[in-house]
Amino acid sequence: MSEHLSIENVIDMALQVALRGVEDLNLVYMKNPKAGCTAAMQVLWKAASGVELPSTVEIHDLGTARFSFRLSQMPWCGTAKIVTFVRHPLTRVVSAYKDKVLGRDDEFTRGRFCQRYGIDQAETVSFERFMKLVHEDPDPQTLDEHFKPQFKNVLFPFIVPNFIGRVENLDRDLSKFMVQALGRESSRAKALNRGTGRTADEVGTFFAGSGDALERAIDLYRDDFRYFDYPLDIAEMVPSDYEPDYHPHAHPRLEQLHELTRLRPPAQRSLDRRTATMLIADLEGGVASSREIGRIYAAAKSKSGGRAELRDFAGALQAEQTILTREARIRLGTLAGLLESMDFAAGAGETKTP
Repeated sequence: MSEHLSIENVIDMALQVALRGVEDLNLVYMKNPKAGCTAAMQVLWKAASGVELPSTVEIHDLGTARFSFRLSQMPWCGTAKIVTFVRHPLTRVVSAYKDKVLGRDDEFTRGRFCQRYGIDQAETVSFERFMKLVHEDPDPQTLDEHFKPQFKNVLFPFIVPNFIGRVENLDRDLSKFMVQALGRESSRAKALNRGTGRTADEVGTFFAGSGDALERAIDLYRDDFRYFDYPLDIAEMVPSDYEPDYHPHAHPRLEQLHELTRLRPPAQRSLDRRTATMLIADLEGGVASSREIGRIYAAAKSKSGGRAELRDFAGALQAEQTILTREARIRLGTLAGLLESMDFAAGAGETKTP
């Protein structure tokens, strides 16, 4: 196994979970597990190919499905029509627990979960224990995407989709996107069952009597509640006045990230595996994991007259009582380059849902 990875590979690996592109439609779907992704991708498959998904094709199999998933192969991404779907955080985490941890329908995800937390495969994990484990996870950036906060899955607000639908109204919202963005009706989208299949009462039973599980869930998914305007009250579930629309706008940050996969100056031609792993975590976390770094970077840039060298950046971080190891300096140097190339500190963290 090589000890070095190219910038191209690092970026592609970081975004592989999220990006599903269809060049024919100039479309990028941001995959958000446990938020209607299977149904949405089946509708988009038919829109792109004109036929139903063949029974021999697994929609999530990157080797057989007709979706691009490498940013380096999407030179058109800057003008793409980007769509994603989100779900009430409490409903989603209950669904993830039932399907991936309590049940046995997905032994792969359950196996990874048990291995991560040192749990015997035959053991039954209570919902209270599940919430404690994921809430206190020492490496939240690498949480399984079924349990990870949704804004991190879809790289929001680093990427602001042109359309953000809700699983609670999947049929309505997906049909609306098809008409507004692609100019076509979708009988399959209209035929989807409305709602998530889990009522507020059913979700509430998982939190009732589960100690501080509700407080842990609200804390873990606090940015999902904030970014996507979901009410904290389980009884409400969906704001009654939410009506998504397609907003045409470009995606310069995504386009610039694509450019990094092509240009690769000599100083960034390759990264050692440890640095690459850390950079992947930064990219997967989007703006959220780097917002404070962006703030400090912007301050250092302003203080230095508009051009912050790595030593200025490192000094600002040290002033913030951040301990810098040699590996951290390498990582921050690479991240500083990304911040500079994307003007990353220019208020990206304040982006609101369209």
